[in-house]
Amino acid sequence: MLFAIPWHGMVLAGTTDIPVQKTESSPTPTTDEVDFLLTHLEEYLVEKPTNGDVKSIFAGIRPLLENSR
Repeated sequence: MLFAIPWHGMVLAGTTDIPVQKTESSPTPTTDEVDFLLTHLEEYLVEKPTNGDVKSIFAGIRPLLENSR
């Protein structure tokens, strides 16, 4: 699931949920995660977003539940 929220003439976009084996105290987004967002956002935006359009990036880790069925 992705979100795109208009904000002061820009767009706040996210999110990626990628399982990690080890948690870090200061996680950082990977190049693959940023590329994933840019690739999928271009399907919905008038102009194709590029890395140059990225003004800020942040990351965090939250628990993801697995389907045990």
